[in-house]
Amino acid sequence: MLEARGLARRYDAGGARSRPALADVTLSLSAGEATAVVGESGSGKSTLARLLLRLERPDAGELLLDGASVTSVDERAYRRRVQMVFQDPYASLDPMRTVGGHLRGPLVRLAGVDDAGWRPQAAALLDEVGLAPAVEFLDRRPHELSGGQRQRVAIARALAAGPDVLVADEPTSMLDVSVRVGVLDVFAARKARGLALALITHDLGAAARVADRIVVLFAGRVVEQGPFSSVLRAPAHPYTRALIDALESLDAPPPPARPDADTTRGCAYAARCPRARPACSEQPSSLVVLDAARDHAARCLEHDGAHASERQRNVDVT
Repeated sequence: MLEARGLARRYDAGGARSRPALADVTLSLSAGEATAVVGESGSGKSTLARLLLRLERPDAGELLLDGASVTSVDERAYRRRVQMVFQDPYASLDPMRTVGGHLRGPLVRLAGVDDAGWRPQAAALLDEVGLAPAVEFLDRRPHELSGGQRQRVAIARALAAGPDVLVADEPTSMLDVSVRVGVLDVFAARKARGLALALITHDLGAAARVADRIVVLFAGRVVEQGPFSSVLRAPAHPYTRALIDALESLDAPPPPARPDADTTRGCAYAARCPRARPACSEQPSSLVVLDAARDHAARCLEHDGAHASERQRNVDVT
């Protein structure tokens, strides 16, 4: 439904140390499927979200909606079909508008609801995201809500347009553990009705509840992607393994600081990788298809032809 091909984005920080926020990122968001986009802070997740929402333009690459370039799609039509839940509801909600006012806009302007009949649909959306009874929230303003309640209003606002694609940036990070499951179940129910979901998150546990696929970003590049269960069961990139190990060993020492690597030369993860070879710091790597049937791929020299042959020779000798 929404496809990104070779997206790249660089922010000019001045000097020679400037590096791309995203480089050659390709992914597809399909109807009725949830894709978890994971990675540490600075990996490019939020930049990718802004590009998918057309809030910024890529320096290279293209976006396709139903196979056609988004440049041919009217902005309002695009906003109706592709919506966003931002991470910080304190910044994304207008403090002067009521909760009902936040929902009225997309219901009337994007979903085509009659201006006289938007309140019942707004109330139904609030019930769906767990703000009940809805009549007690419609006339409140954001400062009268908790952080978790604000985020649920933001989710309801995104759903109000009836989008085909939803990009959610850490949508449960400000919610109590007791209500996260309910919100994730909202996404799961919408997915079952055909919604394509991009779930940007640090929480692999939350992602496991709704995600069908996973895209792992490191230093602006996709280092692994594939079916969620397959990747978690048999991660092929060292960074993916490290993310999973972090869940299993909370007492482990923190990893070294992320290096200021030139991501155009060698692997940006080489300085932290326990399996790194000298070639990893010098030789560029590309996404290697590990399982074509499952569309599982990893960006690691460990899986290219030369290293695979050398690894097999070592196994044979052992």
